[in-house]
Amino acid sequence: MTDRLDTAKLTDRVAALVEAARRAGADAADAVVVLGRSTGVSVRMGKVENTAASESEDVSLRVFVGKRVASVSATAASDPKALAERAVAMAKVSPEDPYQGLADPALLARDRRDLDLFDGLRIGAVVRGGQVMSPNGDFVVRAHDRIVLFAMAERIKRVEQLFRVALEFF
Repeated sequence: MTDRLDTAKLTDRVAALVEAARRAGADAADAVVVLGRSTGVSVRMGKVENTAASESEDVSLRVFVGKRVASVSATAASDPKALAERAVAMAKVSPEDPYQGLADPALLARDRRDLDLFDGLRIGAVVRGGQVMSPNGDFVVRAHDRIVLFAMAERIKRVEQLFRVALEFF
């Protein structure tokens, strides 16, 4: 992992997952890439005893087949086609749920200010028609835009909940 994130590379990675899912038979899909970095230091009696560092790049893919859904997670180096095929196969054997699916586009926020982003979450880039853009204050989200979000590690679960639609929503 480099100190400077390559937004285009991350966007391409999740776009490849979504496209592979569509080719594998998903009606719809979404994907998330999570980059993690941690450093630990243990001290005993005033002296450094141990140091450790780790980095990871992981992806998560959620697919919808009719009213069936499945999710898979793996390292970012995993084959998108294999992940997508596995996710679609899992979805096909999962029970139907009438409330599963991506949100109706009419219900989605369009103005950046309406997104109600919380601390530790930022829009890093938007990909529209193959062009990577940096959104400004007047930016408006359009159908088929791909939004790249950057979140602090401790906020990942909350970010995932933003993209979940459940019966309670309605």
